[in-house]
Amino acid sequence: MSTKKLVKWRPLAPGELPPEKNPLLLYLARLAESGRRTQKIALEELAQLYAGFSAVEFPWHRLTYALVEMMRAVLVDRATAASAATSTVNRKLAALKGVCKRAFLLGMLSGDEWLKIQEVESVKGTGTQRGREISDDEIKKLFVHCQAAWQDNQDGKHGGVTGLRDAAMLALLFGGAMRRDEAAKLKVGDYHPETNSALVRGAQQGGGGKGNKTRNVQLPALACVCVDNWLALRQGRQEPTLAPESTVLLAVNRGGKILERPMTGDTIFRACVRRAKAAGVASLAPHDFRRTAATKMLFSTGDLVVVRNALGHSSVKTTEIYDKRGELAVRGAVDTLDKFFRRD
Repeated sequence: MSTKKLVKWRPLAPGELPPEKNPLLLYLARLAESGRRTQKIALEELAQLYAGFSAVEFPWHRLTYALVEMMRAVLVDRATAASAATSTVNRKLAALKGVCKRAFLLGMLSGDEWLKIQEVESVKGTGTQRGREISDDEIKKLFVHCQAAWQDNQDGKHGGVTGLRDAAMLALLFGGAMRRDEAAKLKVGDYHPETNSALVRGAQQGGGGKGNKTRNVQLPALACVCVDNWLALRQGRQEPTLAPESTVLLAVNRGGKILERPMTGDTIFRACVRRAKAAGVASLAPHDFRRTAATKMLFSTGDLVVVRNALGHSSVKTTEIYDKRGELAVRGAVDTLDKFFRRD
């Protein structure tokens, strides 16, 4: 594969664009923490492919429709060679268009050029889907392992406390179908056990959700029991009344002490990996709980709109990506036609 750069531009000098005039920084600032991390990596890759230097040094406002189309072709070739999912290409194109849009809004990219850039098409095709569905047996194993860890180590040891904490974490990830940053930034004051619900705030409101969107997440009653048990432990060991602005999930040190330090998306990822390994469950990621919850809700309701609302998606098309029912769902749908072949 050719390593020839698409442009021969000079890099931006430090301070050449103030932060309020930098389309890259403005685009990243509007994303949730998880999205910001992912799209920053994507834009670093794109800047290297375009010119061989970093995203901060790359003059994004100089892009044209032709250059965006050329990058699309490069990304497709690379994805094909690596057997990568088309969704990965489309995510990088979305980052590219997002920065271009900020350049247009700043008056650094002409309206005519921006209109043409919007016409760059997404890549069609399903490709290889990311993530997996977690089986019923695996979910039970994880919760049973958390409970056993607590029952065996209620004297304050690390394993016991993290067992109770991780059960609450899994309850939010699976029962609430939350993204890991949403679970990490959920505040005690936004958790409402009396209605089995939680308020997930967008990134612009200090939460872990996307943008400025806020949604009310309905939680299963038993998921709330897991969260309540964890908060009760915190009340017994920290303070009788938990501060509303405190996050629900906190770090725990090796001695089993609950720290006044929120978990992050990264620490949730590592906690999920450790818990799965300890419980004898195959490798998984926090987002797999969200995918699994979506699939099970689709099996139960068959209603994409309801599940879209539960997940907080803007479009049903995004929800469809989470649908891992596959041939089993088709089999079930076809079986409903049996009644038309009966003679009774």
